[in-house]
Amino acid sequence: MKRHGLTLSLAYVLIAMVSVGTWAQQASDGAAKFVQDMGDQVVSIVAAGDMTVDSRKEALDSVLRDGVGIDSISAYVVAGEWSKASDDERARFQEVFSDYLVAAYLRLVTDSEPKSFSVTSAKDRGEGTSMVATYIENATGEPLNLFWVISNDTGNYKITDVMVDGVSQAKTYREEFAGVAASKGVDGLTTALERKIKRTK
Repeated sequence: MKRHGLTLSLAYVLIAMVSVGTWAQQASDGAAKFVQDMGDQVVSIVAAGDMTVDSRKEALDSVLRDGVGIDSISAYVVAGEWSKASDDERARFQEVFSDYLVAAYLRLVTDSEPKSFSVTSAKDRGEGTSMVATYIENATGEPLNLFWVISNDTGNYKITDVMVDGVSQAKTYREEFAGVAASKGVDGLTTALERKIKRTK
């Protein structure tokens, strides 16, 4: 009986391991498709010859804005100050920060006029996130390799970080913003970010 019980226990463990592995593979496959679809849209918009500069920028902005997980990124970059902020302060920061973040992501993928965008690998990282590696062929002849951290814990795939040359952009923003938020509050950070955006326009 003991041997039979042990055999059943091992079988349950193996089934659980296979189920987890299958789920992880499905999650990373879904994240890879999400990133590839986004990249294909960006390349198509950049290559379109019948679009004005403003309409092209608007279309690109829409593609990336829909894909960015602004809620989770905002909470991360502001660090401990996020829990102290009011709903209105959070909403104001997210509105300004989303403009800043999307503009930065746009520069990453469009400044060198991408000719092709390919997912090269995708790996489940646990806790509802996947890491998707991409290869972007540019008109400049210099390829760009980016790693996208994709969250799907809410049932919708969202970009929560981009790794450039091994450097986390979300971590970079946290190092830049958290100190300001700690000394001036989230509202003070938002005002400072608004000024920064105006200077770069």
